[in-house]
Amino acid sequence: MIEVYKYLHGMYSVPYDSLLQEAPPCALRGHNYKLIKRHCHTQLRLQFFSFRVTNLWNHLPAEVVSASSLDAFKGRLDKFWDNCQYSLESEIFLRH
Repeated sequence: MIEVYKYLHGMYSVPYDSLLQEAPPCALRGHNYKLIKRHCHTQLRLQFFSFRVTNLWNHLPAEVVSASSLDAFKGRLDKFWDNCQYSLESEIFLRH
């Protein structure tokens, strides 16, 4: 999540258009930094960084992703994830 924040807030000098693509303003609900989740045709692409982080990033609240600095983002993200409950399903770990 920290790397996505850095990409979207211009902390890298490389263009992120090829890696992470922002959603157009007309398609936004929630926060202004939503990402487009591209369709994948292969199982290999499911493991790409840009594919794995899109859903997690899009489900973060606006106050987390719109933090003014990286340290503020880290603190808000930790606080948000501390309040969430996670459950792991055993099917995730089984490979077919």
